[in-house]
Amino acid sequence: MEFFNTAFVCLAPLLILLSLVLKYNYKVYSLNMLAVVNVLTILCSINITQQLYSLYQLATLMGFELYPNNKFVVGWFEVRMLLVLLIPFLFLIKKLSAERWLSVVMLFLMLFDVLKSWIKPSKEGFNLTIISFSTEHLLLQTIHYSSWLIAVYALFWLMKKLPFKSI
Repeated sequence: MEFFNTAFVCLAPLLILLSLVLKYNYKVYSLNMLAVVNVLTILCSINITQQLYSLYQLATLMGFELYPNNKFVVGWFEVRMLLVLLIPFLFLIKKLSAERWLSVVMLFLMLFDVLKSWIKPSKEGFNLTIISFSTEHLLLQTIHYSSWLIAVYALFWLMKKLPFKSI
């Protein structure tokens, strides 16, 4: 499931660009593919939620006090994590599933750590990034993601949930 973030970061800009450049029939197909790729980000959101809950369980098991003196400050990191977890569920709405601007917002949120490290390199050692460009088992991960992509596209096509499905 970790490869799903990377696949979204690679496929979404390509599909957005194709939907702007291509003619109508191919444009419709690329927007439908963008909708499916957007819906697959829900699996990323569930995976990140599971990892955060595992970290919380580990911290409580080891006896760490998560918020000493009950001082919880909401910053950009917390807002970003909430948006990364909640925005993918907006893609379940048929009219929002192929929206380019929402995909661009999701791309920005996922690539924020990468962009920030390019602009201003950090001296901090710990950084929780959402994207990991691991090339280990790349072929198997690509096959796994493409099978999910085909299955979800076929399911949406059968359920008539694609945003630009011609009858």
